[in-house]
Amino acid sequence: MLKRPYILAILATVYLLAYVVMLQLNILPNVTMIMFFLSPLLVLTLTYSILRYGHYHGKDLQENEHWGYQDRSIEKRN
Repeated sequence: MLKRPYILAILATVYLLAYVVMLQLNILPNVTMIMFFLSPLLVLTLTYSILRYGHYHGKDLQENEHWGYQDRSIEKRN
């Protein structure tokens, strides 16, 4: 599962939504508190998975480029 960052991102989103709903509706406050304290572990796991197994599909920077803005041409950047 760690080798597929998109699955972890979906699980983290579901976890966040469950936490927010439980917090707003005041459902199981003890579980909500545990979820709050475990959330940094989830964020660190997601970050590690993205950095370790994620792939970048954009273009590489040239030698004269310092920033990777792909939505603007080189002439407009200067």
